[in-house]
Amino acid sequence: MVINLTHDKIWSVLEKLRDPKIYATVQQTISAIEADNVSWEDGEETNFWQWITKLPDLMSLKHDTSPTQLVPHLKWAAQAQWIYAEQVEALFC
Repeated sequence: MVINLTHDKIWSVLEKLRDPKIYATVQQTISAIEADNVSWEDGEETNFWQWITKLPDLMSLKHDTSPTQLVPHLKWAAQAQWIYAEQVEALFC
């Protein structure tokens, strides 16, 4: 029900993520992290790495994605605000 009520806002954000410049920034960031061959020892860093690698999946969602299909993506995206805000800001500011 929440997704249905906020459908326009959700798709507005997804449209912004589809911007070619933003997509390129995300891909460059992920590639740079991979190129660094970072050995993640800290659990939080490992979790962030696993989180960030799912961003392209969110960016490629189609406009006809059903609310049921959006639920896991929204839970994943909420982690950006509540768990990884500092890391996301540092990477994409």
